Amino acid sequence: MELEKLKAYADRMREPAIQTLLSKDDVYQTACEAERKAEQKYISLDLTDHERRICDSLLRSLDARWMEYASDSYLAGWSDALTLFRNL
Repeated sequence: MELEKLKAYADRMREPAIQTLLSKDDVYQTACEAERKAEQKYISLDLTDHERRICDSLLRSLDARWMEYASDSYLAGWSDALTLFRNL
C-alpha cells in the first residue's frame, strides 16, 4: 500500500480514538481555550486584506504541517507497537 493511502486510512482510524482522549485531556482543553481567545484577538485586529491573507496563509501552512506530523506520529506509533509485539 502506498504511503498516502496508508496515511488516509490511519487518519480515519485515528479520529474516533484521538477525539475520546482529547476530550478528557485537561492540558489539551486548556490549550484549545487559549487558542480560541487568541483567535478572537486576531479577528479583532485592524489588518488590511493583504496583511490578513499573509497571516492566514502562514496559519494554514502551520496547520498543514502539524496535521502531517500527527499522521506520521500515529503511523510511527503503530510501527513501534508492531515491532515491539514481534520482539516479545
